[in-house]
Amino acid sequence: MNQRNIEIDIESLIKNKKIKHYNWKEILRAFSSGKSISEIVSIIGLKDKEIYAIAKRMKEYGLIDSTKVRQITKKGFLYVEKFEMLLPSIENKNFSQDDIRLHKIEFMIEVKNKPYNWDERRQGIAKYKQYHEWDSNGNHFNEGYYEDIRIRTDNKNVYVYLKEIFGRTSEIVINKALDILYSILPIIEGDLKIKLEKPRRWNVWISDQHLALVDNSLAKFCNDKNIELKIYDEGGKVRAQVDKSKGVNELEFQHKTKASSDSEKFQEYCKDILEIKPMLPSQLSFAVDFLYCKVSEITELMATQTKLQINTFKMIRPETQFTHKDISSQDKREISYIG
Repeated sequence: MNQRNIEIDIESLIKNKKIKHYNWKEILRAFSSGKSISEIVSIIGLKDKEIYAIAKRMKEYGLIDSTKVRQITKKGFLYVEKFEMLLPSIENKNFSQDDIRLHKIEFMIEVKNKPYNWDERRQGIAKYKQYHEWDSNGNHFNEGYYEDIRIRTDNKNVYVYLKEIFGRTSEIVINKALDILYSILPIIEGDLKIKLEKPRRWNVWISDQHLALVDNSLAKFCNDKNIELKIYDEGGKVRAQVDKSKGVNELEFQHKTKASSDSEKFQEYCKDILEIKPMLPSQLSFAVDFLYCKVSEITELMATQTKLQINTFKMIRPETQFTHKDISSQDKREISYIG
């Protein structure tokens, strides 16, 4: 099969909507880097049986060598490349409801013990695609693309911006992002001629991130009804909102450091509602009234008992002058409820 026929075959395969193309691409990438099935399970979040089943189908399509275990063919590499090119138009269509889309993710790496010739070393990324420099607010920036990853430097930091990542949970997509970061970090370090990561000094962290629940029911309801739903933090910035990125209903969490935990809390809350029978507003109102009555009854009973204790004390020791100092703080609270 010549190159053109292979490309036509790949394009036809990608149009197959029954295939979870993103999972296939990630599995092929993992195979190409020599990862085991157990490692792929932890990265992608699928069961090992599912991965074996996908690998079997990949062999049928000629993406994996049928005679060698986890050996990717030329067609397999072309499939990954073509899929990356078509990513914006097909990505969301190959995902289940409420999968996570991690995007606008920014890693910031502080340059510890900055070398005296840092400005000179920063020119190491000048060979990257779309390289350019600019000045802003007393800071000088260098920026370029290594493959599809944007790299930026300023006077004291290095920034790494990743493309969108999909997965079933926030933990999975964050781990994928970290895997990508640490796979490219040695390349950046080599080009800048500096050791960026300082294991004992915590100089690498996520400085921005957006996590969205794809094809979310709440987002669909709001968008269908033209309802604008935004949740603001204490500083007045949007922490979560409903939008329709790329034509897909999404519930997006936008806090720079809490987006991941926010999405987990929301999903945990919804899961709790599904697994238990929640109280209706009318039932909740009745429960509040009932508890209020019970608390009033208990308070009145405790006050009566305290009054009896005081009277008994006076009967036993009538010669003793009774003052508030003889009453415990708990008794004083109870006495305040006595007419």
